[in-house]
Amino acid sequence: MGKYIAKRVAQAIVVMFLVTIISYALIQIMPGDAAVIYLGSDAADEELLARTRAELNLDKPFIIQWVLWVKNFMLGDFGKSFHYHLPVKDMIMERLGITFTLGLFALVISVTVGILLGIAAATHRNKFWDNVINVLANIGISAPSFWISLLCIYIFALHFKLLPVQGYVPPDKDFGDAIRHMILPCFIMALPSIATMTRQTRASILDVLNEDYVRTARSKGLKKNVILFKHVLKNALIPVLTVLGMSIASLFGGSVMVEQIFNIPGMGQMVTTAVLNRDIPIIQAYIVIISLVIILSALLVDIAYGIVDPRIRIAKGEK
Repeated sequence: MGKYIAKRVAQAIVVMFLVTIISYALIQIMPGDAAVIYLGSDAADEELLARTRAELNLDKPFIIQWVLWVKNFMLGDFGKSFHYHLPVKDMIMERLGITFTLGLFALVISVTVGILLGIAAATHRNKFWDNVINVLANIGISAPSFWISLLCIYIFALHFKLLPVQGYVPPDKDFGDAIRHMILPCFIMALPSIATMTRQTRASILDVLNEDYVRTARSKGLKKNVILFKHVLKNALIPVLTVLGMSIASLFGGSVMVEQIFNIPGMGQMVTTAVLNRDIPIIQAYIVIISLVIILSALLVDIAYGIVDPRIRIAKGEK
C-alpha cells in the first residue's frame, strides 16, 4: 500500500507543478501590461512604471518570474491585488472559510442523499419509487442550476418566507441562523452531484446484484439487508468513489455562480470581481488553490480505491 500511495503522491506533485506554470502564464497572455493594470490612473509616469515592473518582477525572464512567484506562494505571499492594492493572502483568508464551509455541507448532502436514493432506486427496480427517483435525477442533471436557484428563491424565500433570500452567517456566530442561510445555496450546489451519484449508485448496485456470490448468499438464506450492506454495497463503491472525486471538484469549483446569486462573500464572488477587474494575482491564487483541492481529492479517491479493492493496487504494480 505504501508504494501505491507514494506513486499517487508523485503524480499529484507533477500535476501541481504543471498547474503553477499554466497559472503563472496568465500574466504573460493577458492583454495589456500588468504594471499598467496595477497602477491604473498613475500608469502615465514612466519612472513609476519601471519601479512597478521591478517590484512585480516583470523585468525578469519568464522562468525567473515563475520561480520567484512559486517561492513566494509557498511562503504564503500571494502578491498584492491589482485592484484593491491589498495582500491577496488576507483577502483569500477572509473568504476561503466561507467557500469551504458551503462546499463541505454540500458534499455531505450530496453523498448522503445520493447514495441513499441510489440504494432505494436499485432495491425497488422498475417500481414506483425507482421511476420517481430516476425522473428527479434526470431533472437534477439537466436543469440549469441558475434556474433552479431562482425557482427555489421564489418558492422558499419569497412566497413561503421559510428561508433567507441571500447572505451568510458564520456557524460560530449563530448556528441556527447559519444553517437557515446555507440550506438553499448548499442544496443548489449539491443537486447535480446528488443526481449523478444517485444514478451511479443505482447502476453499480444492480451490476453487483447479478454476481454469483450474491446469488449464493441468497441461496444460503441471508437477509436482504445483510446481503446489501455487507456484500453488495462495498463492491459497488468503486464507481461511486469516482463520482465522489468529481463531485468534490465541481462543488468547490462551481461555487462561483451560487455565491453570486445568493450574495455570499466567498471565493467565488471574489474571483468573479477579479476577472471583471483583470486582477491577475487573485485569479492566479484562486486557480492554484482550487487546483490543489481537486488534486488532493483525486489523490484521496485513488487511495480509497486501493483500500476498498486491494486488486486495484496489485494491478497497478504493488506486490
